[in-house]
Amino acid sequence: MIPATLCIDNAVGEMRRCLLEKAGQPFRLDLERWSERAERVRADELWWGRASKRMAGGRGWFLDLGQAVGVMSAKDGDAITEGMMLPVVVTGEAQADKGPKLALDRAARSEPCPAKPQRRGPAKDPFLAGIEVLETIEGRSAREAVDAAIEEAGQGVVQLAGGGDIAIEKTRALTAIDIDTGGRSVAAKSFFELNTAAAREIARQIALRSIGGLVVIDFVSMKAKQERSEIVGVL
Repeated sequence: MIPATLCIDNAVGEMRRCLLEKAGQPFRLDLERWSERAERVRADELWWGRASKRMAGGRGWFLDLGQAVGVMSAKDGDAITEGMMLPVVVTGEAQADKGPKLALDRAARSEPCPAKPQRRGPAKDPFLAGIEVLETIEGRSAREAVDAAIEEAGQGVVQLAGGGDIAIEKTRALTAIDIDTGGRSVAAKSFFELNTAAAREIARQIALRSIGGLVVIDFVSMKAKQERSEIVGVL
């Protein structure tokens, strides 16, 4: 479990939350509009969905969840037909024009099947998954913390302690992250120290910005294989 401080800001029309690590830096951010609360399909939720249409090329199915249409990949041997009710777990929330991602919950296929799509059990809150909340803050302090987290999540360049920075650029295909020495010393030892600091900061930024998909990181060059392995371990 990760110890953290939970900041909750109930603004007009939306609830905003962020999690702060021990050093006071944000590493998770969540914005939820009041109008979306009843309709939002959250990650890790369990649902009954009806197979409504097969995807082109037989790659999977579109599933009607009642309040959203999700997509589920099909595996060889899955005997699925149109109209079948299936127990699924949400593996990814909807983004832009793409519906939530679903996976078949094979362990639950023996459960009684309902007449229409619906949630299976109480809704979960993935925002707090793996978190030990040490303190909950509301009011002005929480609003300031959330505002700062949102501002940081929108920055293209993040400065590193001791010099250097990382630049984060999101494209349609991937997220590219570049590390620059900036005013840091160019000694070989400093390259390793810079990459170590950058790896830790990149992990926090990926979590804070909810970055998924392919991430490509251009570290400052290191010749020693051992050092490269250690940096991968840190990340």
